[in-house]
Amino acid sequence: MKIKTNQKFEALFNNSLSITEFIQPLNPGLEKVLFEEIQEADGCFYYKHLNITNPYSKDLIDRTGNECFFNKLQIDEYCDETVLPTEMFYIGIAYAIKLKKKLSSINTADFEVILSFDGEFCQVTFHKVRVDEKWLPEDINKNTSEAILAITSL
Repeated sequence: MKIKTNQKFEALFNNSLSITEFIQPLNPGLEKVLFEEIQEADGCFYYKHLNITNPYSKDLIDRTGNECFFNKLQIDEYCDETVLPTEMFYIGIAYAIKLKKKLSSINTADFEVILSFDGEFCQVTFHKVRVDEKWLPEDINKNTSEAILAITSL
């Protein structure tokens, strides 16, 4: 597993464990999404509940853009109102790790799971790794106010 983080992420993730060893339980809503089937439509992969069967939209640049847009999961939507942003960040990390492990079982492709945290909200998305398409810039420290974690198998 290849893990890429930016400086903002490193400053927030002050845990003695490495990312791959980090374990945190997920609430039932996130567990339900985690165990949901991933479906393929027109060369793109999506959570089944999205029920996407149409060809990908060229308005979203490319297939990677479509996947990242539609697969974006707002962690706060699965947490109760008492969960602090820092806790949401750690829940998001746990979800991202478990999602990557799940996606690794799909033998037709490698996937990148991306977490972003702006200090208040945490999002996790994923896309199939494609040679000529990228979602994140090469330098994830440049021009971002968010903490970024990207996990791939490559």
